[in-house]
Amino acid sequence: METVILGWYVMVQTGSVLLLTTFGSLLLLGTLASPMFGVLGDRLGFRLMLSTMRAAYAALAALVLLLTLTGALTPRGCSSSPRWPGSCVPTIRSCATRSSARRFRRRTS
Repeated sequence: METVILGWYVMVQTGSVLLLTTFGSLLLLGTLASPMFGVLGDRLGFRLMLSTMRAAYAALAALVLLLTLTGALTPRGCSSSPRWPGSCVPTIRSCATRSSARRFRRRTS
C-alpha cells in the first residue's frame, strides 16, 4: 500500500512518467544487492552484519527526523513547511489535492 501511495505522490507532484518508473526501479535495488549482503554476512558474521544495518537505518531515520524538524524536508511545490513530523501528512495531502485540481481545471477549460 505504501508503494502505491508513494508512486501516486511522485506522479501527481512531478507529472513525469520517467520519475515514476525511476522510483519503481529503485524499489528493486535491494534485490540486486542482496547476494552481496549474503556473502558479507557469511564472511563477517550475521550478528555484526545485522548490527551494522540497524545502525545505518537508525542514522538515516535520525537524518530524516532532523531535516523534517528544521523544515528542510518539505514536499516540492508546497508553500507551508511542516513544523513537526505529524504535520507532513496534511501538507502532502493538500499539495496533491491542489495539484490535481489545477490539472482537472486545465483539461476541462
